[in-house]
Amino acid sequence: MQYGIFYRIVFSLFFLVFSGCTNRPTQPVVENTKVQKAALETYHSSYFKECQPVDATGMVKKVDNFVIVFDPSASMTTVYEASDGSTADHTDYMYTKFKFAKQLVNCFNKTIPDLELVSLLTTFGYPVYSRLDYGPEPYEQDEYARNLNKIFDADGASPLSPTLDDIGKNLFKLPGKKAVIIISDGEDMGKKEIIAAQELKTRYGDDICIYTIHIGNDKSGRQIMEKIAVAGKCGLSVKGDSLLSKAKMDELVTEIFLIKDSDQDGVPDIKDDCPDTLPGLKVDENGCWKLVALGDVLFDFDKYNLKPEGIKVLNQVVALLKKHNFLDLHISGHTDNFGSMPYNIILSKNRVHSGLNFIKNSGISPERLSISWHSFSIPVATNDNSAGRALNRRLEFTFKKRDN
Repeated sequence: MQYGIFYRIVFSLFFLVFSGCTNRPTQPVVENTKVQKAALETYHSSYFKECQPVDATGMVKKVDNFVIVFDPSASMTTVYEASDGSTADHTDYMYTKFKFAKQLVNCFNKTIPDLELVSLLTTFGYPVYSRLDYGPEPYEQDEYARNLNKIFDADGASPLSPTLDDIGKNLFKLPGKKAVIIISDGEDMGKKEIIAAQELKTRYGDDICIYTIHIGNDKSGRQIMEKIAVAGKCGLSVKGDSLLSKAKMDELVTEIFLIKDSDQDGVPDIKDDCPDTLPGLKVDENGCWKLVALGDVLFDFDKYNLKPEGIKVLNQVVALLKKHNFLDLHISGHTDNFGSMPYNIILSKNRVHSGLNFIKNSGISPERLSISWHSFSIPVATNDNSAGRALNRRLEFTFKKRDN
């Protein structure tokens, strides 16, 4: 009986305590990780919203084709940590290297300026050996973004080596300069990947450069990514979190896709023998002027004495030679097919000498001048009508940087 009373008392106390708790107003429970996740996404989104094409003023394209190699392997599912080992002001374990890399590569895509390029996209790792391939297709930013967004999961191994082999085959038919951009944490990789990069470089030589963007803070992965870039000889390796700056992202995109062209003649400064070409003048592959003057401007029909209009053209040529004393000039003479070949050979020769003598008499050293005459053997238009024949009656003035 005493035990029964004791148990009833204990039960009553238990009921009062817990019923009191249930009557208290419930406090909202906020998961700490959600708060941290929101803070992190706000932090990153503030940067990724700034992504826009880099200013390409005074630049020309450096490459003709590019391929992004994106790593969605299993190691990319681990929490994203910056290269210094921190979690970039977050402790959200749902924010993975894969998610960060996706945001980063989309920003990279938005930063590429409007250029005529051929693009490819390759992934590796999910499930084990399959790759999502896009291209080669003419580059269009929105279309490329749609294909990037199809990379929605990460799993599997890291078969970068065979992927680089496949890239070599995909690029084989594409002419021009090529850029390979690899985005990965570099984990589970080693000598095979470095050798594959070296073989890619051997195949394409100066036509290819390899760039790597390292995601995360794995030191051995970072070293592998650096060695892969070194194998390309003309590329570079950067840390992904270093690109959380518009200036740094612009710098990388500029390094990969653009090269300086101060006079905007379409020839980069590094290859431009005439770095301050006057606007509007046609240039050759060396960036030097190729001035074509029609025979009707220089001479009357079937004549080789200079006309006033022709003297104006020759004065322009002389001014360019005096301004740039490191340039030589070649003058070539051409005619239409009116008359015989022997007759037009003499006519084209006489016209060339008229131009040559005027330039020499204007103070240009004969050592800087050379000539040739071709009659009607090198037409630039049809000789079947008067308009075409007028284009073929011409002198061409080709400037070239002196060899010595």
